[in-house]
Amino acid sequence: MFKLAIRGHAAGEELIDATIAEAFRGGTPKELKRLPFRSRLALLSALTYMNKDFAKALEALAEVRHDFAHGRLNDLTPERAES
Repeated sequence: MFKLAIRGHAAGEELIDATIAEAFRGGTPKELKRLPFRSRLALLSALTYMNKDFAKALEALAEVRHDFAHGRLNDLTPERAES
């Protein structure tokens, strides 16, 4: 599960970064490349129309990845997966 959370989060980050870069015709300004994940997600929401359910799913995945990475989660229960 840990690897799945990491890979899923990385894929979400790539999608966010690519979409932000597309919004800035010359590419993402370097100051914005260092923004934390949630800030980039908020920026993406401001620059594009993003389905709120999709944004919530990305936030939930980021939280699961964070909890696995910091030892707060060892296994993904069905209840946690559904939240």
